[in-house]
Amino acid sequence: MTLRDAIAEVRSYVQDGHSTRANEQETKEWFISPILRALGWVGPNRLASESRPGQERTRMDYSLLGPQRTPLALIEAKASRRALADNDVTQMLRYDFHQAGVDVCVLTNGIVWWLYLPREKGSPAERRFAAIDLQDEDLADTAGILESCLEYEALTSGSAEKRAKEMLAAIQLDQRMRDEIPRAWQRLVAGPNEMLIELVQEEVQDALGARPDDGQVREELRSFFDQQRPPVGPESPRTIIPPISSLPEPAPSPSTARRRKNPKTQVVAFRLWGQTYSVQRQWEVLANVADLVYLRHSHNFEQVLRLGRFHQSADDCRKPHQIGNSGVFVDCHLSYQDMKRTCERLLGTYGYSVGDLEIVTEDLNTMSDRLLGALQDPYGYDSFRPSKERRSITSATGATAFSHSGVAKQAFELARSTSRNRDGLRSAALTAYVPAATREGSW
Repeated sequence: MTLRDAIAEVRSYVQDGHSTRANEQETKEWFISPILRALGWVGPNRLASESRPGQERTRMDYSLLGPQRTPLALIEAKASRRALADNDVTQMLRYDFHQAGVDVCVLTNGIVWWLYLPREKGSPAERRFAAIDLQDEDLADTAGILESCLEYEALTSGSAEKRAKEMLAAIQLDQRMRDEIPRAWQRLVAGPNEMLIELVQEEVQDALGARPDDGQVREELRSFFDQQRPPVGPESPRTIIPPISSLPEPAPSPSTARRRKNPKTQVVAFRLWGQTYSVQRQWEVLANVADLVYLRHSHNFEQVLRLGRFHQSADDCRKPHQIGNSGVFVDCHLSYQDMKRTCERLLGTYGYSVGDLEIVTEDLNTMSDRLLGALQDPYGYDSFRPSKERRSITSATGATAFSHSGVAKQAFELARSTSRNRDGLRSAALTAYVPAATREGSW
């Protein structure tokens, strides 16, 4: 009988009502023993019943034995007609597992199986790496967990303990994330961080074509968070009040914000494998890096579909970019940090170093001066022309490169983001846009 057959048989017993009246001995005969036999625990050299491992005085219902009859796992059985309880776990974990050398222990009523790493530190709940219900869980998933953690070959080879530790680490990480999410939200409420501000700015710019400055976003977010906060007082002891040092400063008045506004930066280029490529938007970094990787690895580019930001349909993306003729789309609707991480993961997939990529930013005031000079100087466009290799990428992948008219467009958009040279940028851009568009064929 295979393990899946044994699980199916247990389910049929449950459906027939046997589980509601079985005592402990019947539970072991009808539910537990068939599962253990299907996992390879057959014969007295592998399976001992009513055993006392090591120097323990209290018996365990099953000992799963390795070579030289060394106990590798212990199982405590309860009647199927009763639910498992925390005090059952506490009793089971009183054994000296370090002395017995046991890797895994199990508490089960034949239907529900709780699996533990007994030598780990912490409370019983903190040592449990799996809780399986044979009646409700997916058959393939249930069989997979039991096979990887309780099968004879898995326990004797040591792979079961390794797999169990991986599962426990995943559970602990998930719990830490759940605990941290409310704290992260509280920090955002206390004072919006740069990533949140950038995300809001990008959303507004996508909707309206204009990007709000940091001061505007901070003021609106603080106002919104203040309205969303629950009341604080003695009647709400569970409310987390941030310490004084982390409370946000009062939002500055518009005039003060203008005087104290920090210089902003914009992504203007990136360097990859010794070449520099100009961009107008930060999302173009991800789009172009993906294009470049595709040119080198078109034969196995489908690997990127495992990264999460890459899809086979544009409908799965908020801001899709088709990567060459690969049939793969990358979602470029990302914050700066997410865009950067996605690029690094993409490069790492094909064995490249994170250090191969450098993203270049420029202060908007400096960029304003450079753009204005480029628009006013008939030879100034040279600093914005793409390299020869970049133009070949454009031809091969269909990606959009910089153009003369693109410089004028960029000037219009920059004029909305900074007061420096605003009038000069607009005037020069208007003058240059039409003739620049006619010169596109001069490359």
